[in-house]
Amino acid sequence: MDLPSLHIDPNPVRPGARLRIRFYNENLRRFTIEILDNTKTVVAMEHSLAQPVVLVDLPTSGLATGTYQVRIRNGQDQTSRRLTIL
Repeated sequence: MDLPSLHIDPNPVRPGARLRIRFYNENLRRFTIEILDNTKTVVAMEHSLAQPVVLVDLPTSGLATGTYQVRIRNGQDQTSRRLTIL
């Protein structure tokens, strides 16, 4: 799945700060947004509504310094981006 409008900020993010994820949802589908650690374990998850613009704020409190993966999926389709916690 390609989401050219996907923005994840701030990235890198400081522990305890909120992470904002936003993208356009042209087909008005529901998405699951996940943060995975280096063992591919889901450490945070949020479900989006079927709306034209998806805007999700996720807390980073409790996440250790390191590299994570933000995965956005809908059924079989998915895309991911790297996230760094300082």
